[in-house]
Amino acid sequence: MAMLPKLKLKALVSFPSNVYGGTGIEVNKANGNFTVDLDYSEFAFLGSLPPNSNVLVWDPITDVYTLVPPSATGGISDAPSDSLTYGRRNGVWVDAWASPALSGNPTAPTPSPGDNDTSVATTAFVGTAIAAIPAGTPPPAPATAPPLANGVAAVGVSLKYAREDHVHPAGAAGSGDVVGPASSVADSIAVFNGTTGKIIKDGGALISGLQPANQAVRYDTAQGLTANQQAQARENIAIASVMRSYLAGLTLSTAGSSATFGIAAGVAANSTNTVMMSLASAYTKTTAAWAVGSGNGALDTGAIAAAAWYHVFLIRRPDTGVVDVLVSLSATAPTLPASYTQFRRIGSMLTAASQWVRFSQNGDEFLLYTTIVSASGVAGSTTAVLVSISVPTAVSVTAVFNVGIATGASNDTRAYFSSPDTSDEAPSLNMNVGISFSSSYQTWSQLKIRAVNQQIRYRMSNAGVTMYLSTAGWIDRRGKDA
Repeated sequence: MAMLPKLKLKALVSFPSNVYGGTGIEVNKANGNFTVDLDYSEFAFLGSLPPNSNVLVWDPITDVYTLVPPSATGGISDAPSDSLTYGRRNGVWVDAWASPALSGNPTAPTPSPGDNDTSVATTAFVGTAIAAIPAGTPPPAPATAPPLANGVAAVGVSLKYAREDHVHPAGAAGSGDVVGPASSVADSIAVFNGTTGKIIKDGGALISGLQPANQAVRYDTAQGLTANQQAQARENIAIASVMRSYLAGLTLSTAGSSATFGIAAGVAANSTNTVMMSLASAYTKTTAAWAVGSGNGALDTGAIAAAAWYHVFLIRRPDTGVVDVLVSLSATAPTLPASYTQFRRIGSMLTAASQWVRFSQNGDEFLLYTTIVSASGVAGSTTAVLVSISVPTAVSVTAVFNVGIATGASNDTRAYFSSPDTSDEAPSLNMNVGISFSSSYQTWSQLKIRAVNQQIRYRMSNAGVTMYLSTAGWIDRRGKDA
């Protein structure tokens, strides 16, 4: 900014004489020269210009000071009264040091070498810093090579804009180049190149194309595990197969004289031990034709028989994982609904007048609410005789039955009951007697013998007796030993 001309004073004096200053004016003489200083603080302050007063301004055209009315100055107000230094710019007071637009050749103090603060770095400071760089050191330049991605971690010393000599530790970014596919391929698998050891992002293999021997395990909300994936998962955790023949829960019940029966929640391995089937909550089913869901029919085919043994199956369709319940006259080959290929027999039930006969189940033991007479007033025999009892068909169960024998006077009798799967033996008091008595009245006992084809065997030491037998229930392992 150009400096205003100095204020010139002209005085007529005679010598010897004295020069005095007035208010706000100080006069000093030295070596024949007079110095006049203006002290504005001594001038009186007026809140406004008096009437008819003028302002002293410098006219750069005539290079002289002149008096002008206040209106000609644009109404200049006082600068704000605070700690800042103000100047005029575009007709307003501004902070003189707030981002000043310097021109000409402004100067500033030169900081000491190595200074690292907010001081202004002058050209002298920059020149000294550059001169301190060792001779022969090239100036920074853009990097021309990518950083190493394999090796021992090291700190870079390059002065290039992007250091190209720093090293990532081995494995930090893979073991080599990653080659991507030419186009996006869903379910592609990244593999290692057998020659270079580099990762190939698209290995040319899909999850669906892997062989069962090395099938990848994949699971998400939209896809269950395939049989091959399940097998691989079991192998990964050292389980060779599904828990063989496993069965827990799935207790059967019926109120009797009813077309409805219940199945408790539970889980069981299917008949081939390839999958676990789970019934998450209790179910009810009826004697109507099968339909999926609790409360619907369970019969696999035809109409319910008036008096017959039916076998109850837990069934599953592998494509959806839905588990349901089915009843069938067949103990091994039920007629399965479409898409249901997995099954397991979980028990057996009897009908009477096309309704279920009442029973209770505790684990493998099934007890009839009312016993069923299987033999009444049958003559004794000293040779082996098979007798039919009311237990499930086509499966191996242990019959639970009550037997009573009535004798004549002075008849000393021993009775032996056995499974047809064992050898026949004559009754012996010391070896195998099921019942032994020597009086003329009935004797009753409850026995448990494994039945074969719904039959057990008996033999007595005296033919002159009468036998009575009723079925109380059965014990059914339901394939747990398969």
